Amino acid sequence: MPEPVDFAPWDSVGHPGSTLSTTPAASRRSTVEVVGPQGLVARMVPGPPRRTDEVRSAGAPWTLTRDWRGAMEVRDGVTGHTVAEVGRAGWTGRRSGVVDGLAVRWQSAGLLSTSFRWVDADGAVLLEVHPRGFLRRHLELTVGAERLPGPTVILLAVLSRHLVADSDEAAASSGA
Repeated sequence: MPEPVDFAPWDSVGHPGSTLSTTPAASRRSTVEVVGPQGLVARMVPGPPRRTDEVRSAGAPWTLTRDWRGAMEVRDGVTGHTVAEVGRAGWTGRRSGVVDGLAVRWQSAGLLSTSFRWVDADGAVLLEVHPRGFLRRHLELTVGAERLPGPTVILLAVLSRHLVADSDEAAASSGA
């Protein structure tokens, strides 16, 4: 039985310009915590390698599932309904999907893929993602100009952790 945790409320993370961070992960299989201005907002606990992670927060739990091609799906842990889907990357490295009913795209935001961003269908920045630290295992995230629902921000943050790791693995395997 997981130990009870007091998570910060969802509404503490969706304001324009607000920042979040993830705890440095020793590896892809390490527990990752998402911390907002008022404290811990989510914890992602890894399941079997590259398959299913459990995400806990102030709301209902979610399960994040990855297929062998890298596509991801997040389901509500109570109802089983899909709340987010992100497809696998094409040759550009961009990914697109739907998160909390919002069409989104993941793309490089900096030279040499040093940072990333989530944008909506109109190209407006929803969340900026800046990997930091040794092996880029720590993320700093900043909400864009529009207010986002807390669950959307948390989902984007959790998906970002996997996408940055995927980007690093792809760069390593290509010899970059």
